[in-house]
Amino acid sequence: MSLLYVDLCLAFRDQILISAVKRRVDNHGGELMRLLLQLMYVRTDPWVPSSNPLPYSEIKDLVRKASNPTLSQYLDQYLGVLGKITHLSWFKVIYGVS
Repeated sequence: MSLLYVDLCLAFRDQILISAVKRRVDNHGGELMRLLLQLMYVRTDPWVPSSNPLPYSEIKDLVRKASNPTLSQYLDQYLGVLGKITHLSWFKVIYGVS
């Protein structure tokens, strides 16, 4: 497969996930999903069945840098909701790891 095709498939998959979270939760949840995918690609190959653990401190820093006060204020609740969505069970979040 060409690199362009792989990148297109990855972007399409990510957009489907973000859109699904926006419909199921809200726009802030979709933004969190986008940020989680961005952080996941730093630690994990995009096509593996399960991501490597994402430290809570890194998620919190990334959300803070995104300048979304509502998401920053309710981050724990949004992570809890995303954790309960069955098709997102491949995300792993470690709370309190620096």
